[in-house]
Amino acid sequence: MERVDKSMGFFGIFKEAYNLTASKTKIFSQIFLAILLPLTIILLSQYLASYYILTDAYQTNDGETSRWILYAVTNFLCLIFILCLYLFSSATISYVVASHYTSKDITFKKAITAFPKVWGRLVVTFLWWFLVFVICSTAAFFLYVWFWATHDGDERKIPRTKNAIVISSISIPYCSGLLYMTLVWSTATVISVLEKDYGRKAMIKSIKLIWGKTLASFAVCLVLGIAITGIVYPFDQFVVIGKISSLTGRIFIGITCYLLMIVLLHFSLVIQAIIYFVCKSYHNEDIANVAQHLEGVPNAHIVRGKDVQLEPPALV
Repeated sequence: MERVDKSMGFFGIFKEAYNLTASKTKIFSQIFLAILLPLTIILLSQYLASYYILTDAYQTNDGETSRWILYAVTNFLCLIFILCLYLFSSATISYVVASHYTSKDITFKKAITAFPKVWGRLVVTFLWWFLVFVICSTAAFFLYVWFWATHDGDERKIPRTKNAIVISSISIPYCSGLLYMTLVWSTATVISVLEKDYGRKAMIKSIKLIWGKTLASFAVCLVLGIAITGIVYPFDQFVVIGKISSLTGRIFIGITCYLLMIVLLHFSLVIQAIIYFVCKSYHNEDIANVAQHLEGVPNAHIVRGKDVQLEPPALV
């Protein structure tokens, strides 16, 4: 019998993610090796491949056009694999967390069966987030272009203070909005797996669901984003670009970044599922029958109160 504490805040969410991971070490270790490890390898190795193609290390006799074609194709294929593995791991971990809170037995083989049933819904939800991302990015880009155009594109005509203020006034809202929409998308991803809504409906439902827990959820998302940057930047500078000459040092930093990224991806996906359940509990919504559409399990009994208490379904 598990409880979802509706008062769980910033530190409580991280603590819950750790406790949940510790309680299901076996299945999460299998997810580590089968899904998160390939995802991390492709994610970070994409930087290495891109840098190799764009530098003189890659020799080609077909001119710069072939270089850029190879760059575009390589990145496109990497992004497709990354998206597929990310959605696969999101569906699997969301199902594991749901089984934990509804006190249902779960195995790795059973957990990975969630993805084939919901992959189309996850793709549609992602495309809606991507549409919002494109619209916001385009708006920010045109604001930058308009600002430079008003000064004939000459940076010397722009006072430094004015330049800093204008760039900050565009960049800060854009980055904050993008981070918030990423939070909305991550919760909508869990909704797409565990409930019947997906796409635009899941995004709207996610916005309503995180209301009341927005500050704590946003802070968690911000910390995770900073942590990812703290891994990618050293990897890019020291391993990809090679700002340290020692091969041993580059290998050590590279292996460390790969390992840290796997752990970070795991906790990010566990946390996004926990945020979903905390928000459901905060709004006193019934969470006893989540993921029912994945396997047709009977509804569990739910006791309402300060915390949401779930009882395991009756054994048949």
